Amino acid sequence: MWRAVAALLVVATLAAVTAFGQEATVYLRGADGTWQQIKAEKAEGAISFRLTTQQVPDGHAVVVVNKPEWMVLEDETPPEITAVSFEGRKIEAAGPIDLGSLGAAPRTITVETRDDQNPLDPNSARVMFDAATGRIEVDASRLGPPEKSGSFTATLPDLPPGVYKGAARIADLSPQGNTAQAPITFSIFGIEVSEDQQRAHIAGAGGAFEVKADRQAFITVGPHGPSMYLTVQNAGNYLYVREFTSAESIKDSPRAKAVRVTCALEDIDGKALNTEEAATEVSYDLEVRADLPCLLVTSRAKNLGKEQDMYCFWGWLPGDGYVTADGERHEWTMEYGDVGQVGWVYLPPSKPGGTGVGWISPLRFGESRFGTMLLYTEPTRIKTKTGGVVETSFAIMPADSPDQVAAAAQKLHDSGWGQ
Repeated sequence: MWRAVAALLVVATLAAVTAFGQEATVYLRGADGTWQQIKAEKAEGAISFRLTTQQVPDGHAVVVVNKPEWMVLEDETPPEITAVSFEGRKIEAAGPIDLGSLGAAPRTITVETRDDQNPLDPNSARVMFDAATGRIEVDASRLGPPEKSGSFTATLPDLPPGVYKGAARIADLSPQGNTAQAPITFSIFGIEVSEDQQRAHIAGAGGAFEVKADRQAFITVGPHGPSMYLTVQNAGNYLYVREFTSAESIKDSPRAKAVRVTCALEDIDGKALNTEEAATEVSYDLEVRADLPCLLVTSRAKNLGKEQDMYCFWGWLPGDGYVTADGERHEWTMEYGDVGQVGWVYLPPSKPGGTGVGWISPLRFGESRFGTMLLYTEPTRIKTKTGGVVETSFAIMPADSPDQVAAAAQKLHDSGWGQ
């Protein structure tokens, strides 16, 4: 055994460490970080040495027994993670590593690493992703003494569409176990609908969403972000999603994918309504693109009854105030009020560690009295003939700043969306 940490339960004690039939050398790391060789005795297959209160004033000591020739005791510098390779691509690790928007999860990720003074510890090699389900297997057999550089490979499980944030980690074989960690992110572009067609995982370039048959959490932004939903008023009823009756792919290309979801409805009290009672048919087109972090949404409410006014709006997204496209920050008035056709709004996280949201639309934004953002049609109430449809279109995205929302809005504008 060449490395040990002794936790001393008394002020001065005798520590015994098993040897491997070699002449014993023992080094002690002092409280100031310097190393010194201390006297040790070998007898009957054990090495004994005495530590004084001056040597271990806090009751803990780091000792190295039978130091290998390759070990540098004074190493205080972590190793480097120099690159990540996958699917024939290599990304140099000059900072956080972004693998980009991928059509499918890489089967393996290879992490290249090096150290200036000590070899790398194969038992410390890790690759982790916060949203990954299933075990990530790591092969670090190419690391270890006496080499000071090498690589290890992580085999990933099958992963659904989404955004995956994690890190690669490695420690050196110094007594300090200096550790390096490199953030790694990637997104899997696409749409995956559950077998019962009541839920879908959707992801674009850096934006992940969950869509489910939940009247008040129809779209959830990010893995743990806020949720939003559509309210339709028609034929005297406020109408909400009760369940999905179908989920049909309407676009499937390497750059864009879309699904159309149709719904059975319920009233404000949760009572299921048949088609005649609802007098309304509701569907949603949900699209992601490989070069955008947004979910593009078009909701359609079709009037199946007599000609009448229809009232459709989306909500109720919270935020720590909100920022409009002119760069102005606003505090909530805690009243219903008009924000206007401002192009987009940014909603900072309402609590620490939460998800900020960008909401882009040519339609009319408004405040609720609960300090949340709403989106209305223009005009808000539309006289609709039998068979007529009221559409609401917008883009939604996780965002860390107004600048991110502005960039996505400009990209959408340049593509002709919303015009």
